[in-house]
Amino acid sequence: MGGGAFASSPTASWSSGDSRDGKAEKEPVHGLGTRARYSRRRQHRRRTNPPPPPKPRLTSLKAVSRRGDSHAGKAEKELVHGLGTRDDDNAAGARIHRRETAFKLGIVTTTRLQPGDPAPEFDLPTADGQQLSLASLKGRKVILYAYPAAMTPGCTKQACDFRDSLASLQSAGYQVVGISPDKPEKLAKFVERDELTFPLVSDVDKTTLTAYGAFGEKKSYGRIVQGVIRSTFVIDEDGKIEVAQYNVRATGHVAKLRRDLGLDK
Repeated sequence: MGGGAFASSPTASWSSGDSRDGKAEKEPVHGLGTRARYSRRRQHRRRTNPPPPPKPRLTSLKAVSRRGDSHAGKAEKELVHGLGTRDDDNAAGARIHRRETAFKLGIVTTTRLQPGDPAPEFDLPTADGQQLSLASLKGRKVILYAYPAAMTPGCTKQACDFRDSLASLQSAGYQVVGISPDKPEKLAKFVERDELTFPLVSDVDKTTLTAYGAFGEKKSYGRIVQGVIRSTFVIDEDGKIEVAQYNVRATGHVAKLRRDLGLDK
């Protein structure tokens, strides 16, 4: 075989990498099997058409808060913690206002309340069609518990535990109130089905849940989702947070809360 034949062999033509020579490119491609031809063509395209540079990361406050990346912490800190310390009532009130503003802007924060913070005010419809506000409960100790959805197994178990402990909680001076995004009509069915004897309030737009830090990112079956964070808050007679518990378990939570409040030894 002569030198010219060797120079024009598929392997030699391809090894030369001369993409300008259409004939040299065509010979190795058609001299190979189907899979090899596609592989060679992809390699050729990568050499002649490099991929575009990656797009810049979004850095807007709304985007990073929704995305939940490392920038979100700074964004939330600037938005929610921009004023004062928790011992300053005005600063704490400003933090609550910022949480509510963030929710209206579509920025879901998960900033949590601390003991000593003023409890965010609410005035919400109840299962029986009435309105219940935190102001109307002033002078009484309140247990406000947030749950994801009425009539689901875990939320039913938790509600029934509060119902069964209600007499002793009331004798200790506590008023129990449940809050969820359910509509009043569904809450009414929940109350009737399980004979609940304490008020349930409806926060359909989740404004109050967000103000309490009980709505935001949470882990569900291994995935990060947006939803109600099962939480319990004890509010003292002056309307300040005494206890704030987040990510509580539905089963056994009431018994643990009773121990935390010193009602059971």
